[in-house]
Amino acid sequence: MKLCSVCVNTHKRPLLLANLLDSLINQAVSKEIRYEVIVVDNDPDGSGREVAERYIDSSAIPIHYFHEPIKNISLARNKAVAEAKGDYILFVDDDEEANPQWIQTMVSALDKYNADAAFGRVVSVFNDEAPDWIKSAYIYHRPCGQTGTPTYLGRTSNAIVRAKWLHEENPPFDPAYGITGGEDSNLFHRLLLKGANFIYCYEGYVTEFMPPERTQPEWLLNRARRTGILYSQRVVSLAENKMVTRMYIFVKAAAQYVMSLAMRIVSSTNKARRLHWQLKMAAYSGHIQALFGRRMMGY
Repeated sequence: MKLCSVCVNTHKRPLLLANLLDSLINQAVSKEIRYEVIVVDNDPDGSGREVAERYIDSSAIPIHYFHEPIKNISLARNKAVAEAKGDYILFVDDDEEANPQWIQTMVSALDKYNADAAFGRVVSVFNDEAPDWIKSAYIYHRPCGQTGTPTYLGRTSNAIVRAKWLHEENPPFDPAYGITGGEDSNLFHRLLLKGANFIYCYEGYVTEFMPPERTQPEWLLNRARRTGILYSQRVVSLAENKMVTRMYIFVKAAAQYVMSLAMRIVSSTNKARRLHWQLKMAAYSGHIQALFGRRMMGY
C-alpha cells in the first residue's frame, strides 16, 4: 500500500480552496494507493476553516485542517509536512485544480524512474479580459519536459517528493523565505546539493486560474524582478565560493540585460515580443539588484 499526503497551504482564498478540494476528493487512483489531504490555513483569521470543515464532514477521503496564524508560508508548509503521514508528499497551491489522474500519474512517474521528486505541468487558465499578447508571456508557461526527463528546477506548485527527503531537513522550508517567497526553490536547491534526483512529469498536470490583476504588465514585471532577486539570493547563499558566484552572476546578468534591451528595441512594434524582453530585463535587473543588497520584503 502506498500512502500519499497532499499538502495544501491556503491564505484568504476560500472559494478557490473549495474548487481545489473538489478536484482532490475525486481523484482516480488504483487500489494500492491511499491518500490524505493536509490543509494548513496561514490566514490569522482562519478564513479557510469553514470550507475545510465542510469537506471533512462530507468526504470519504481523510482531510485534516490545521491553522498557522503567523503569516509565513514556510511555517505553514513545515506544519503540513510535519502532519503528513504519507511516504509520498504532494504539493499543490490553493489557486490550482488537479486533473482526476494527478496523484496516480505523479506516483507512477516517481516509481517508474526511481526519482526522489517529480514536478508536473501548471497550465494557466485565463480570465476573459486577458489579451492574447499577455497570455504569451513566458511566466505563464513554466518549463516542463517529457516525463522522466531530469530537471534541476523545483517548486511546490505541482510536485511529489519522497517524504524521507523532507523529514531529514530540519526544517524543510526556511522561515527566512516565509514572507518573500522562494522557500520552495531554496529547499529543492538544497536537496539537489545533497544528491536528490529530480524529474519532470508532463502528464501530471494541474490548472491555475489567472485573475485580471495577474494579467497586467505591471504584475508580470514585478513578478519577474522578484524572481530574479530571489534567484541571486538563493544561489549566493548556498554557494561554496560566494565571491566567485557573485561575480559570475553579475557578469552573466549584465550581458543578458544588454542583449535583452537590444531585442526589446528591435521588437518595439510587436507587443508580445516587447513584453517578453521587458520581462527578461526585469529578471536580470533583479539578479544584479540582489548582489547590491536588494532584498524582497513581502509578496
